[in-house]
Amino acid sequence: MSLIRLAPCFLAIPMLLTACGPNERELTGQVFIVTQGGDNKKLGLVEVLAFPENNSEVLTYFKTSHAALVARRPPAEAAYNASKTAYEEARDRDSQEEKTIKHLLDFARDPYKDLSARRAALSSASAHTKRFEKTTQEVALLRKQLTDAIDTQIFWLSSELYFQKLPTHLATAKTKTDADGKFSMKLPAGRYVVAAAATRKVSDKEEKYFWLIRVDTSARNESVMLSNDNRHETGCSACLNPQQL
Repeated sequence: MSLIRLAPCFLAIPMLLTACGPNERELTGQVFIVTQGGDNKKLGLVEVLAFPENNSEVLTYFKTSHAALVARRPPAEAAYNASKTAYEEARDRDSQEEKTIKHLLDFARDPYKDLSARRAALSSASAHTKRFEKTTQEVALLRKQLTDAIDTQIFWLSSELYFQKLPTHLATAKTKTDADGKFSMKLPAGRYVVAAAATRKVSDKEEKYFWLIRVDTSARNESVMLSNDNRHETGCSACLNPQQL
């Protein structure tokens, strides 16, 4: 057989290899938040990653993170409740001391009251003022502790832990959103977990958003919108539930 007759066979080999390779899919989407006023805020420069759902390291990471959240949420809630109770009790004592001082001073200023009683009221007001200073300091300290407890509870109730040590090196594909919050990526057909985290400044506060959405590109290209109603904390039907992996 001549080389000329064999040539078409060799030329066909790359084509066969390409045809046997995994089908490539396109995953598109957009990241945006709808405000309470109904405005759409498109989030640009948000990193979007697609993790293979059947990767054992990926599964282990999400399951371990979920277990940590489940374990830490009850203690965080207990600490918040204890801090809230302590703060409210101290605030009530502080308020009562302030009322007592005002009552005593009003009594001491009344010219129709007995002079010795007015002096006693002034002396008592002085003692209550010292206690008031202490309770005011206590309230300030407990307010700070309560704020810290609230921040801690918010953290454990959110999905932020999943993103603290996200194994980005295991992502099949990753990209960033454009100015309109849109993104697009090419990846092999299959099942994926799409992960994204974003922040937005609102007045003097910072809002945080987290998404872990399951998508299936096995049969066709897919599009996914990441917004308020499918943030991971909502427990939406497409949201990743590590317990079900």
